Amino acid sequence: MAAIVHKRKSPMWEFFEEPVVSDKVDSKGKAIKKVPCKLCEQVLADGGTTNLLNHLQAKHPEEFKRCSFEGRQSTSKQSSISNIFKKCSAQHAAAITDRVADFVAMDLRPLSIVDGKGFKRLFSYIEPDYTLPSRTHLTSICQRKFKTVKEELLTTLESIPYVSVTSDIWTSRVTQAYITLTVHFITNTWKMESKVLQTQEMPERHTGEHISLRLSSASQQWKIKDKIVALVRDNAANMVLASQLLDDWDDMPCFAHTLQLAVKAGLDLPLITRVSAVCRKIVGHFKHSVRAMEALREKQKSMNISQHSLIQDVSTRWNSTYFMYERLIEQRWAIYAVIHDDNITPSDQRHLDLKPEQWELLSQLSVVLKPLQVATTALSKDQNVSSSLIYPVVNGLVKCHLKIGTDDHQMIVRFKETVKEELLSRFAFIPDSVPAISVALDPRYHHLGFFSSEEQSQVRDIISIKADALHLANSENDSTEPRVKKRKEDSAMSFLLGTECDNNSNQAWRDELKLFQIEPQIHHDSDPLEWWKANESRFPTIARIARRYLCVPATSVPSERVFSAAGLVINNKRSSLTPENADMLIFLSKNM
Repeated sequence: MAAIVHKRKSPMWEFFEEPVVSDKVDSKGKAIKKVPCKLCEQVLADGGTTNLLNHLQAKHPEEFKRCSFEGRQSTSKQSSISNIFKKCSAQHAAAITDRVADFVAMDLRPLSIVDGKGFKRLFSYIEPDYTLPSRTHLTSICQRKFKTVKEELLTTLESIPYVSVTSDIWTSRVTQAYITLTVHFITNTWKMESKVLQTQEMPERHTGEHISLRLSSASQQWKIKDKIVALVRDNAANMVLASQLLDDWDDMPCFAHTLQLAVKAGLDLPLITRVSAVCRKIVGHFKHSVRAMEALREKQKSMNISQHSLIQDVSTRWNSTYFMYERLIEQRWAIYAVIHDDNITPSDQRHLDLKPEQWELLSQLSVVLKPLQVATTALSKDQNVSSSLIYPVVNGLVKCHLKIGTDDHQMIVRFKETVKEELLSRFAFIPDSVPAISVALDPRYHHLGFFSSEEQSQVRDIISIKADALHLANSENDSTEPRVKKRKEDSAMSFLLGTECDNNSNQAWRDELKLFQIEPQIHHDSDPLEWWKANESRFPTIARIARRYLCVPATSVPSERVFSAAGLVINNKRSSLTPENADMLIFLSKNM
């Protein structure tokens, strides 16, 4: 082999030997060149400077940076080298800084991330010429974004005639109390939108009066006070009182919280309570014993059982109890094998296992709880129409899933009867409630087959009253608007016909209501807002009422979802974060 000697201008060649021509040839008959690396002695194919630079960047980053710096100082005219080491322009640097701010806001990262050694090392590698912004500068950028997004949301809300809100209070890990307000509305193109308006510290006592003042003030700041249809809240006494004090808004209890109370009444039955207590002890045993947990994993592998961890329930979330049951049933035989292994579990702890009849009860209970969990999940989606689902779902649960079966365990019969009674009581028919009106305006369920004939009439009478009020409001608005000069004949006819014109107009929307009532229902998996988008021109008056009530979510879950997100922002490691910056980051994360 013979070495090829050339004058090398690139600083890259400080780290490589001169190319050597090997005895081998490529498919075209050309001799293959090899370039040894001085740093690691790896022999590379001489495919050009790009190949060698890639090797330095991947294997020897420090030398690559040296090479990068010297290369930028070089006057070499090689285009491939000059492109690779192109200096970061001010415009490009500004764009990177903007993306860093987006990353911090959208992923709820700490503002101090720009001071982190690892973060700095990352950027020195991917963009050596770029200088990260200081924490102060990054905060100011986020504040500008916050102002811009807030102004955009205010502009959007100005064009929206009706909105609904959810609210809840929570305490951070550093024992600061916050109140969150979310807004929900249907756009002019019939799209459901959900936004977080604010998350503010609430140091005062959480009385109903204080909460109502907070919510009233927030609604005024966002200029939506007169547009709010309903406040969706949990069943805590202070939230109930706050909603009552805000009597201009409809009061809407959270479906998920109300269902929680109904299911909890069933889970509190004595025998079920005892079985649940044993389940918690089993889970606790494995959670607190490294040896037992390792043995469980081994049994899962040997028995070909899914390698899942056990789940401990939370008293305030009935669905967590369902998940605990479900996981225990899945892991039953692996648990049995561990508990009854003399080498792992002492004999005085064998009582941890459930008896066969208790496992049977657990199995049946899990089956009954599943549709209740599905109902909670289905009605907690804030991007879908959901308040209109409440009565149909409750009807389905009562008449189908809580129906007594011939093979039901005696305690399952009592559970079903208890939960059924609770559901019928807590979701009793109220004709002028948001769920009743919204379901009558949902094209999936507007025939109201789950209501009696009398109940159907009551709901439709309420909608008729709403349409009357809407028609009257339109007439009053028209009378105050500047009129375009009409031909004399039109003015004369209007004068002569008098109230007959109004009667014809009233009759038009009443006919519209009748036509809507006999309109075929669409499939329950269809999007009701898409239907209204296509049929708004056919039912203009009913469409306006539908836009008003279908925007109300069935649950206050949107506010609760902020809690978990806020936990990333407000914690012990970020205790110096001001409430204003916490509000800013949560707002940007949820609305960008």
